[in-house]
Amino acid sequence: MDLLRSLGFLCLGIGVGAPLAYGIYKFILADIEIWIKGIVLLIILGFLFLIFSAIRDRLKEEKIEGI
Repeated sequence: MDLLRSLGFLCLGIGVGAPLAYGIYKFILADIEIWIKGIVLLIILGFLFLIFSAIRDRLKEEKIEGI
């Protein structure tokens, strides 16, 4: 990967990560019942697992086509 792409991903990661971390911090401190927090956590984890699964399948597909 070239330098510009790496810098772009770094800036994107910081730009998305900082507000996301702040939102998680505020969500943890919020006065919400624990079972609602658990449901929200499960929804987010499910979404992340689906995204990572799609990325992994895409990378495997590119490897096979490269042979």
